[in-house]
Amino acid sequence: MRDGPSRRSRPVEVEAGELFVEEAGDGPAVVLSHGGLTDRHLWDELFASLARDHHAVRYDLRGHGASTTGAVAYRPYEDLAAVLDALGLARADLLGHAQGAGASLDLALTAPERANRLVLVAPVLDGAGPTEPDERARLEALGRRVASAYERGEFARASVELHQVWSVGDGRSGAALPAGAYERLLAMTEADLERPLGESGARAVGPVPPSVGRLRELAAPTLVVVGERDLGFVRATAERISREARTARRVVLDGAAHHLPLERPEELERLVRTFLDAPGRDEGAATGP
Repeated sequence: MRDGPSRRSRPVEVEAGELFVEEAGDGPAVVLSHGGLTDRHLWDELFASLARDHHAVRYDLRGHGASTTGAVAYRPYEDLAAVLDALGLARADLLGHAQGAGASLDLALTAPERANRLVLVAPVLDGAGPTEPDERARLEALGRRVASAYERGEFARASVELHQVWSVGDGRSGAALPAGAYERLLAMTEADLERPLGESGARAVGPVPPSVGRLRELAAPTLVVVGERDLGFVRATAERISREARTARRVVLDGAAHHLPLERPEELERLVRTFLDAPGRDEGAATGP
């Protein structure tokens, strides 16, 4: 973030773990949550941009990046709320990718007073997994290959297997992504796979009932962004949110896959800024003096 606002970091304690939180800039608060097998650096480009005129916050999920966790069951949306509390934010705009989008949506439904607006990028929700037989079989086969590579300590190979399906897609190579993006994804995932086994026993659980059955209750204005080449169940989840949540609208990025913050950073930035800067927003407020 050259010549941009200075970054500030702090640990936030959660049950059996600690979250690494980074913030920069001043203005309306926006909190960025990443998805599985990446870390806060997924948001490098958008975080730097938003920090120019927002209070931009990003953090590493449990067991990712610089955050830690014990082998416990935990609720990602409660961790997100803990980040808001630690920064003295009563509410904020919530921007999430994949599981991070799920945590943002979960918080907006369980504690609607905490969310101004939502941006859900390639959303992955509890209870909304793959249903098509071919896709389920493909992902099960991927899981077996990754598990085999993991057990042999071949973390780089496991990372390649994962991202060929999730980030690259059929008929493409890593070269289809912008320069350096594929390598950044592989490095983040390999680092996560190498973490201590105790942390791999952590288990994320969602709210009861799952948010996927409560979409009609969503009150926060919501932008859903998904890639045309993403996995079918992710595209179906994005379509379902935009269909059932009266406050949501969906944008499909032609030719793009799952990791849009790295594959289409400039296009995603334009969409996010247009949405967040629209009139009528309720800006985040501090809980303290």
